[in-house]
Amino acid sequence: MGSDNPLSVAIEGGELVIRMGVQTVADAFEQHESNNPYDDEGHFVRQFEVADVNAFARDVVNEMEDEAEDGSSPLIRFLDDMGVAAAENGSLAMTESGKIVA
Repeated sequence: MGSDNPLSVAIEGGELVIRMGVQTVADAFEQHESNNPYDDEGHFVRQFEVADVNAFARDVVNEMEDEAEDGSSPLIRFLDDMGVAAAENGSLAMTESGKIVA
């Protein structure tokens, strides 16, 4: 696996695996519109550049795993939202349930 590999998502050995090269993480941030706003003359101005891709990737992981008071994290909330999206888009892997949960 290279540091510039693109985002990939797969199921491997019964696990959901999300993989992305650390250089790709840095490049995505550097190119994101919030990091390149327009100046008064209509030019894009890069606010930050990543100097250490490995350290930046660790910082991104820390943010993804940052727990709220309820124990959720941005990554968990993302996965929850994707489960809801799968259901709303007609996932055939589900059955309706009327089970009462406390």
